Amino acid sequence: MVKNYFTELTKFVREYGIKRTVRVLYENKLQVIIRYIVYHTLSKKLLDIIVIESHDDFDSNGGALYKYLIENEYNEHYKIVLLLHHKLCRKLPKNVVGLPLMGPSIRKAYYTCKAKYLFADDVFTPKINDNQISIYMTHGPVPLKNTNGIIVISPNTNYCLSPSSFYDKYQKKAFTINNSDTKMLHLGFPCLDELFNNDEGDLHKLTTKSFSKVIIWMPTFRVGGGCNRSDVDYNVQLGVPLLASMQQYGQLNDYLTDHNILLIIKIHPKQELSSLKITSKSNIIVLTADDVKNKGVNNYRLYKDMDAMISDYSTSSFDFLNLNRPICYDFSDFEHYKLGLIMNNPDEFMPGVKITDFAGLLAFLQDVSDGNDRYVKARENLISNLFEHHDGNSCKRIVEYLKI
Repeated sequence: MVKNYFTELTKFVREYGIKRTVRVLYENKLQVIIRYIVYHTLSKKLLDIIVIESHDDFDSNGGALYKYLIENEYNEHYKIVLLLHHKLCRKLPKNVVGLPLMGPSIRKAYYTCKAKYLFADDVFTPKINDNQISIYMTHGPVPLKNTNGIIVISPNTNYCLSPSSFYDKYQKKAFTINNSDTKMLHLGFPCLDELFNNDEGDLHKLTTKSFSKVIIWMPTFRVGGGCNRSDVDYNVQLGVPLLASMQQYGQLNDYLTDHNILLIIKIHPKQELSSLKITSKSNIIVLTADDVKNKGVNNYRLYKDMDAMISDYSTSSFDFLNLNRPICYDFSDFEHYKLGLIMNNPDEFMPGVKITDFAGLLAFLQDVSDGNDRYVKARENLISNLFEHHDGNSCKRIVEYLKI
């Protein structure tokens, strides 16, 4: 066993270098040892503690579930522990604590050993006590990328959220769920509750101007993922696909201006930003993860104000699908996309126009401007087949099912 460990360690060092190896050992492996020691030192009795990790802190499913718990005063009875990717920059309510997700911490080890519930969107803390309940909520309801072997769910995970039994086989494949004991839950996704509540949209946080149409473009990351992972085998000139040059980017803004359209290019929070060459223009807002945090923007509230979406292989298109508004799928670099898709019949899950070049983008913008939408019925059918629940009660169902 020890020999195998050092063999794997040597292989990792050769592939990623000493600096990355030391970082991984410090941020991840040391905590495993501390947690093991803490667990075997303490009583095994679990306490009323809920641990939540969300994709980029206070967002996605973890953020929405946390919001629901606070609004309904669950923190009066439960200690809520947030495992954070970034430095905490807000005051937390009563009985809520925020701790760094990465790095060693005895306090974090204590809470994750004693918690009754462990929720995660992205980075999972495996349960250490058989009586704990662990739930992988995903950071996108419906995966389209083939992340099998890249996203690997802990084999002792109790539950994984899935939109419906119709999609279970793809959900299991995407998250490398080979353990039949991990049950797929069809209770909805907390993040989608935002689409159905009465809260106003978030466009006003970005602009006070009026436009005929507002469209959001959400390209998935090509290079990033926290470790400079590259999912394409070419140089993305401007940091986003489809656009070939700054001249073409200027032409895009001119077209938008002529048609009084605002385009919001929402950069993936895991995208490596050193390659990003584009900046905001008169009719284009480039929105990075830092911008989202600084302005307090929520993706799902922002969707409410959008007339259409441009997506690609990102799960965001399935979020937006719930609003039944036009979606365009950018396949301009699909032949260079290393991961591929999770299914062999992607057209059945993509009710919208597929584009491969700049001319296709302009044609889609023209359709949105003119109100041409040929995919209304196709989207309705997919929503009906794909989502067992299409309402704003996902958090409520999850909390009730788990008897929190």
